[in-house]
Amino acid sequence: MQGVGNVATLLVSVLALWFTALLYLHEVRTRREEKADADAAHARLVFGRVVEIRAPTQMLTSMQCEVVNHGEMPIFQVTIEVTTSSGATVRDAQESDGLIGTQVRELIADQPIPVAAATTIRDLSLTVAFTDAAGLRWRRTGRDTPVRVLSGSSSGPDCRPWLALTAVTLGVLGIALTLISLFN
Repeated sequence: MQGVGNVATLLVSVLALWFTALLYLHEVRTRREEKADADAAHARLVFGRVVEIRAPTQMLTSMQCEVVNHGEMPIFQVTIEVTTSSGATVRDAQESDGLIGTQVRELIADQPIPVAAATTIRDLSLTVAFTDAAGLRWRRTGRDTPVRVLSGSSSGPDCRPWLALTAVTLGVLGIALTLISLFN
């Protein structure tokens, strides 16, 4: 009878360990999502748009762009690039720092870019890359969700989920070894 009780205790212990591991993994994922959302809060307040294009004889030569920071903190290392519907890109060689509010910038194409006669500002896609006050690098195209740009020196994959599963597995192994020693 005592052996049946030990086996039942083992099963309940294993279930409790697995439940604890799953709860831990859920908590880690939730915290990570909350942190990512908090990190992106300022980046969602920054956007850019093309205000005016100059394309005489269907050759895009320059455009006027606007970068807006609705956040209270400045943004740094602001660069912009405009992509046409054909995939041609015009980059601003100038980088600006400490932007609060609105900045209008003039982009001049290195070489005129052929565009359709009916090209409007809606046919152009403006991407703003910037560093927020917390030092995080972001990239945002139009009003799309900002994307965090990670540097090349990442610390590697996150090992915490594997550590949690390893701890549970070692716990189960310990319980199993204890039961084996009880029955021998």
